[in-house]
Amino acid sequence: MDKLGYIPGDLVMTNGAPLGTEQDVVYRVTSSDPSKTLKLDDGTVMKGVVRLENLEGVEFGDKGYLFGDCCAWVKDIVPIPLTPAFLEKNGWKKEMYHDWRHYFPLERTLLYLSKGVDIDGAFTVCAGLSHIACISFVHQLQHLFFSLNINHEMEV
Repeated sequence: MDKLGYIPGDLVMTNGAPLGTEQDVVYRVTSSDPSKTLKLDDGTVMKGVVRLENLEGVEFGDKGYLFGDCCAWVKDIVPIPLTPAFLEKNGWKKEMYHDWRHYFPLERTLLYLSKGVDIDGAFTVCAGLSHIACISFVHQLQHLFFSLNINHEMEV
């Protein structure tokens, strides 16, 4: 992502580099600051910081447990890929005749995700018959719900 693509509430993982974090452990973003920069001695410029917290239910001794909030550079954040299993766990229904298509009932229409066949394999998002976006990661689905004013807690 060229710009900071994380907002409070996003579910993400890290590459294990930020102090106290572990790979393959899910954290929640509590804040972000895209203006934060740090120039290293070798000339590399680090941009964008997110603050992370443990998910509800995580306890002391669990892998990757944070003893408080943890800051991480955006380059160390690993987005969580969208999968059919994740969608079904979070209330999406598989269409009866199409394994590659899931729907989420809204008040006046259905939100559809269709597994793409394009280069990156992203999901195509449609509301009714209108194409809205293409997404690949959990935080992008969270942003979509936020923009549509849908309050939906997600679990991994």
